[in-house]
Amino acid sequence: MDGDTTIAEFLNPNAILFDKQGNMFVADNGNYCIRKITPAGIVSRFSGAGTPGTADGDASTAQFFYIYDMVIDKEGNILLTDGDRVRKADPSGKVSTIAGGGTGYADGEGATARFNYPAGLAIDAEGNLYIADAMNNRIRKISFK
Repeated sequence: MDGDTTIAEFLNPNAILFDKQGNMFVADNGNYCIRKITPAGIVSRFSGAGTPGTADGDASTAQFFYIYDMVIDKEGNILLTDGDRVRKADPSGKVSTIAGGGTGYADGEGATARFNYPAGLAIDAEGNLYIADAMNNRIRKISFK
């Protein structure tokens, strides 16, 4: 349920982050979406259709499986680990898959890459993304240059 923080409800909230405007974003995994909480305490669905899956698309049709971690880049994109994928939600909530498409271990671009429980994320000053690929016992890097 959306609304102010006195009535909003979450189901299995996980990763959280803040943007430059002070909005909090929460991975609401039980509701298969990312929720936004404004500094005034208003909760709304930012991205996700509310059904499980891996579909990319605009904020109302994109699907999430299980978001483990999220970071925000300089452009305001939310980068996240979701199931066996690394994905991006742009400032409008549109979701695209950056890397991954199945469980395993493989380097490569886009869906060629494979992860096994990509859990933690970090972003450096140059915008490189680091992924803790937990079950592969590796730290992986995605460079956008």
